[in-house]
Amino acid sequence: MGIFAVLSINILNLCSHVFSLVVMLETDASMSTKIKMFLAAPVFMCQSGLYCLTGQAIIDQSDRLADSAYSCGWPDADQRFKRSLRVLMTRAEQPLCIRVGKLIELSRATFQELLKGTYQLFNLVYQVHTN
Repeated sequence: MGIFAVLSINILNLCSHVFSLVVMLETDASMSTKIKMFLAAPVFMCQSGLYCLTGQAIIDQSDRLADSAYSCGWPDADQRFKRSLRVLMTRAEQPLCIRVGKLIELSRATFQELLKGTYQLFNLVYQVHTN
């Protein structure tokens, strides 16, 4: 549940940060302040990306698990090992996925959705601000 809260709060932080950056660009803030605000946005993206891309790495590794097990030299093994290997390969057919809060799967697609959701939320706030 902690990662779910971190990802949710991170979307709101990123949106508010980008919105503050846009408002700051419209005002007469100092150049160093604008640069600091601009350089801080990737930090929020990297924080979410760290969780999601680690989950994607686990998914990619679990996809290759059945192939690795098949390549282990099993024809020369005993029957007990072959039986265990069949169970492992059957279970490895379904790729492992890490779910956060039983709702969100940590993957590259989730990271893209987080960035897309952040942009949509920012766009909504920006439209309300300009009207």
